[in-house]
Amino acid sequence: MRYRKEVYHSLTLIIQFGINMLVPIFICTFLGIFIDKKLGTSFVFIILFFIGAMAGGRNIYVLAKRIYSKPSESRDISGAHISDGYTKDPDTESGSSRVPDGYTEDAGEDTAGRDGISDED
Repeated sequence: MRYRKEVYHSLTLIIQFGINMLVPIFICTFLGIFIDKKLGTSFVFIILFFIGAMAGGRNIYVLAKRIYSKPSESRDISGAHISDGYTKDPDTESGSSRVPDGYTEDAGEDTAGRDGISDED
């Protein structure tokens, strides 16, 4: 299950990088084409294309900086910090696996949840 989560996380980041790069380029390109048609020129398209490329590059830089500047164990997929209700799993070597207090990663081994009520009779 952990493998799938990492794969989906990686795919999400790749898609997010692509969108953050392509959207400003497309918007500026189409805006340049529109302005060129209205004014009868042919250079506004090129200028706005490069402005869109620079904006997309800046978006990628800001996103990468935000993702990699925080410790990986204190953020979830969106980059937001995980709430205090989570702790490190002491059974993992790196300690970076995060599970809710009172739970383990294997659902079958969990005998008591947060409320202290046992699943087993």
